[in-house]
Amino acid sequence: GHAGRSKWQRLTAGPPAREREFDLTRILEAAGHVSVLSYPLKKDGSMREKVSIGDDVIEAFKLLACYDPANLEQGLKLHAECSPALRSAGQRLHELGMISEPDGGYLTPFGITMVEHLQHLLTALSRD
Repeated sequence: GHAGRSKWQRLTAGPPAREREFDLTRILEAAGHVSVLSYPLKKDGSMREKVSIGDDVIEAFKLLACYDPANLEQGLKLHAECSPALRSAGQRLHELGMISEPDGGYLTPFGITMVEHLQHLLTALSRD
């Protein structure tokens, strides 16, 4: 809550950290691509169900990784001869509100945020 904080602190602090964070797993879970678990281990120490990411999600990541959030005037156009999987990823990203057109286009504000998150993840995973 806001108890104990001045009006200025409430205005400058923004929403609580939990509200500011984007939870990609919720979108993936809603799309039926992952199962989200509260704890990786059961009380007896055995592993719970594994989390899996489908090929369609990987294709969406590949397409998002082509965008440059530092250059918002640059868009993408999926050509007719691109793979059906990539075309499907474009359609899905458009339906989720991340890109302006089903065949590419420009990043939406939501898409910009998602590309920034993806870049952070790719950078972290690429470190040696």
